[in-house]
Amino acid sequence: MQQLYLIGEPFFRPEPKQEYYAPIGQWELCQRILKETQDKAAVLNKLREEYLAIVWTLKQMGIDFRIIYAHGDQIDKKVLGMCVQELGCKLAGFDQGYFAPSVIYPRDFATVLPGLILVNAEVVDLKVREKDDYKILPSPYGEGGRILASEKTVLITERLVIKEGHSRPVEPRDFAVLNEMGIKVGILPFPVSRAFSLSGPTNKSFGNDHIDRVACLIRGKDGNLHLVVDPFIHTTDWKDYKHVRWVPRFPKESIEKIRHTCEAMGIRVCCPKTLGVPYSLNLIQFSDGRVLMTCGDEAVAEIIGEIVGEEKLFGTSIPIRFFPVWAYAGIRCLVSEAPMIL
Repeated sequence: MQQLYLIGEPFFRPEPKQEYYAPIGQWELCQRILKETQDKAAVLNKLREEYLAIVWTLKQMGIDFRIIYAHGDQIDKKVLGMCVQELGCKLAGFDQGYFAPSVIYPRDFATVLPGLILVNAEVVDLKVREKDDYKILPSPYGEGGRILASEKTVLITERLVIKEGHSRPVEPRDFAVLNEMGIKVGILPFPVSRAFSLSGPTNKSFGNDHIDRVACLIRGKDGNLHLVVDPFIHTTDWKDYKHVRWVPRFPKESIEKIRHTCEAMGIRVCCPKTLGVPYSLNLIQFSDGRVLMTCGDEAVAEIIGEIVGEEKLFGTSIPIRFFPVWAYAGIRCLVSEAPMIL
């Protein structure tokens, strides 16, 4: 049976802020985009164009998907009308009581794994724990940006963000159900993000557990798993530094630690030479091996094409640039496997 996908509700609210954040190796890319315009109407149009580019490419690929419809009074009716009337898209109705980000970015609504659905307990009130041979359980990894998965292999980070500016170490209980289901778990270093503004970087750096902003896990044409990592990734070292909670690991050491974990799991680690579009690794691979990513990042496209085969690589018609800056989201955040039995 072909997998059904959910596309986030077209609900755009770009608001200029005093500071923004990005993975530390991508903040300059993001700042350049931020400097292009601060006009809300212009940013809104850019977000509309990028959303439609993703939807159009999915239609061209023949992917079976539904666009989430929950907040009829706030949804972007212009974009929704184009999707339904001109592109023939279908909708998936959600109760308007759902917390908006969970339906705008359905990746953080639930994570679908073989025989298991992990749900974000903060947004889903579970009524059943098992159905149609699936276990359905609350988990911190129902927030799907925290987990990279391919079949029965997943990667998570060594810390979980519990609220802004605060995190805790991952504990065995957090992923015990994955072990019980025979899913291999790899624990990677905790990535670092940086705050910035129009004038430059701030002195505020912090850990972020959404690993899909800095890496992607894909199955190659060789049948093996490959982790593609931001070449400028920084991670945290939480040794005892007296009055300092952590110090950064710079890219070379961070990638070495990632490689050490992944190679023990049979996962090949590689990095593009550079990044041309922020969040370009926030891509999605479908069950038939095809990959959808942003266009405009030649270095990433080259390495992904080598892994899956050029014929299986699809790019959007325009780069997805404004979503990472204004919504902290990429393609994988907006496009997620539908937890059908829910």
